[in-house]
Amino acid sequence: MMVFYQAPGQPWLQLHGANGLLHGPALSFYFHQQSGWLWISTHKGIFRLWRDSLKQAAVDGFRLEEILSPYDRQMGSVTSRCCNGTGQAKVVYWQQQLWYPTLRGLVAVPEQYIGSAPSGLQPLIKRISAQNTYPVSGLQQRQGLEQYERNLSISYSALEFNRPDSVVFRYKLTGFDQDWHDVADRREAVYTNLPPGSFEFKVQAEIFHQSWQDAAETQLLLQIPRRFDETLLYRLLWLLLLLCSLYGLFWLYRQNNLVKQEQLANLVRQRTQELENTNQKLNELNEQLSQLTHRDATTGLRNLRFLQEQLPKDIEHFQRNRQSLTQQGKTIALLLLELEHYQQVLASYGSNTADTMLQQASALLIRETGGSDYVVRYTDERFVVVFRDISLAQVNQYSSRLLSQLAASELTVADGQTIKLTSLAAYALYPLPLLGGQLLNWEVSMQLAEQALMQLKAKPLSNKVATLAFDGQLDAFEFEESQELEQQINRLLNENLITLQHN
Repeated sequence: MMVFYQAPGQPWLQLHGANGLLHGPALSFYFHQQSGWLWISTHKGIFRLWRDSLKQAAVDGFRLEEILSPYDRQMGSVTSRCCNGTGQAKVVYWQQQLWYPTLRGLVAVPEQYIGSAPSGLQPLIKRISAQNTYPVSGLQQRQGLEQYERNLSISYSALEFNRPDSVVFRYKLTGFDQDWHDVADRREAVYTNLPPGSFEFKVQAEIFHQSWQDAAETQLLLQIPRRFDETLLYRLLWLLLLLCSLYGLFWLYRQNNLVKQEQLANLVRQRTQELENTNQKLNELNEQLSQLTHRDATTGLRNLRFLQEQLPKDIEHFQRNRQSLTQQGKTIALLLLELEHYQQVLASYGSNTADTMLQQASALLIRETGGSDYVVRYTDERFVVVFRDISLAQVNQYSSRLLSQLAASELTVADGQTIKLTSLAAYALYPLPLLGGQLLNWEVSMQLAEQALMQLKAKPLSNKVATLAFDGQLDAFEFEESQELEQQINRLLNENLITLQHN
């Protein structure tokens, strides 16, 4: 059956079995203007369609009511094939009734017929089947399930004794479904893998082709508790486990780095200690080497090598500060001291006694000198005392005191005799002011001290300190350029340009 209709000012619409009308040909139509009902008769019965439902048919469906079927016993009719279309009009309106022909006579339907109210068809929820079966009573509004029951089958029905085959259903699980499920006459709803929570199961029932907006509804609240693995506590425990694992990994990583750093620090300390030990050994060896190269083995005094290395440094320091030192009357003095009788003691008593003599003299010289001064063993019986920071007036006085101290000392030899440590000394100054400049070579000063000592030994005198005094008109370059300093000194002595001073 197919019906075409048109609302005023609207395009034609089509009503057929696919969108709400029953199958089969339409035999008659009758529209009642006052009530708004369109009466339709087919071989399967009498139906009426409410005109106003056409406006919202796409949303709410048609309001189509079945008034009479071939199997109904209504309005005094007998069961027979209804509305077979005999007669010319197939429907006659008379005395506020609609008259339809059937195979067994006429059927009169009141034009103001009150059909079955949609709300009178109340759906019922019978039971819930999961791992357990839960019967549902008519007044029950809530059903709790076990926490592990997530696959449900909900059985429902509706009581309709006149037209049970025309009852259709739709259901919806609020909180899970977005839309209604139209299931026709199926009386079971199946859900799988439901999450925990509260859900409201709604089921509606209506006569086929009636509008769902007037359908009765039954509701049942379902409560599915959470399993422990779905609780917030469980997730917090997992989060705590994850944080602990991350912290454990971080702690292991940090400990590993600390261990590596500690190992590296230990290795660095070990290598540093080894380097320090090696450096200390090298320093000790250098000190020993320095002692061997700069110390005299017999007396423990500095040797000639030390004098050759240290004295140029002292002179360089003096030159840098010459102006202030000169204003203070300071100078560098080289005192050459020679022990008398050393060769006789060596020849008479041997080297041990001679060494003892040298050691005794060395100890006295070390004791009597101090500060920045130092004593050097120059040759076998000769010593050099370097005064690095002494005034000009103190040189002769200090030198004489040293000779007096030595002369006061005695050396006991093997036969019980005692020998006086008599000595001779001569000194030279650096720098030595002369006409035209200063003596800038310390070796020249040392040679001048040696020449003064030789002149003193030629007198002969003991326990005396001598020095060469130069005439003010003597040119300094005569000494710098002279290759034979001894001959030059003797010549100048004869010419009285140099005099030997001693006390």
